[in-house]
Amino acid sequence: GLEIDAQVATIDTLHGGLQVERAGGGHQTQSLRLVDEDDREYNMRALAKDPFAFLKSSGYDNLDAESYFSGTIPARIIEDFYTASHPYGAFAIPRLAGAADLNHTHPKVFYIPQHKELGDFNKTH
Repeated sequence: GLEIDAQVATIDTLHGGLQVERAGGGHQTQSLRLVDEDDREYNMRALAKDPFAFLKSSGYDNLDAESYFSGTIPARIIEDFYTASHPYGAFAIPRLAGAADLNHTHPKVFYIPQHKELGDFNKTH
């Protein structure tokens, strides 16, 4: 994969301090809903999608998908499929939406290491 530079941040200091409100995301994307002290909402999501979460949602939920599929051709095919849908596509939207005078988000890339404020989400997100 392409390496990028990203600022390191922790959620207790980012934007003046954020609290985890709840987990979010769909079948492939892991995300967290966060709020600041003024009750503004933020969404933190992984750039890389999880092929094992997809496999679990596709009928393999009674199986330890990561142990069973790790390093296999199906897992690699799913990962390749996800990278074909550009993981940085969300960063082109603000410029396009702004040009069309539409409301839009302003996504930024941060590296968020494991941290006590993330609690159990350190393992799953």
